[in-house]
Amino acid sequence: MAKTTDHAAEVLKQIKSEVNEDVIKDYHMPTLCNMETGQDTGFAVIITLNTKYGYTDAVLNDWKTRLEADEFVINVKRSQLQVKFNVRYDS
Repeated sequence: MAKTTDHAAEVLKQIKSEVNEDVIKDYHMPTLCNMETGQDTGFAVIITLNTKYGYTDAVLNDWKTRLEADEFVINVKRSQLQVKFNVRYDS
């Protein structure tokens, strides 16, 4: 599969259909940019999740694989749980 935001949106749609309706509260996909060259290097999929559920390593790694992400980072901001999946374009 190609690493595109369209593909990521389709994967998110599939994931949303597999989990409780209120698990994924919101998401957005900003561009990743190399600060030295100004070139787009990929995009991030930032998912805001409901804090009333637990998210195991297995679940997050499954989502990472399905999104074709290189890594994920967990962040809590103003009591909001966010997981950022970095999807870098192939060189």
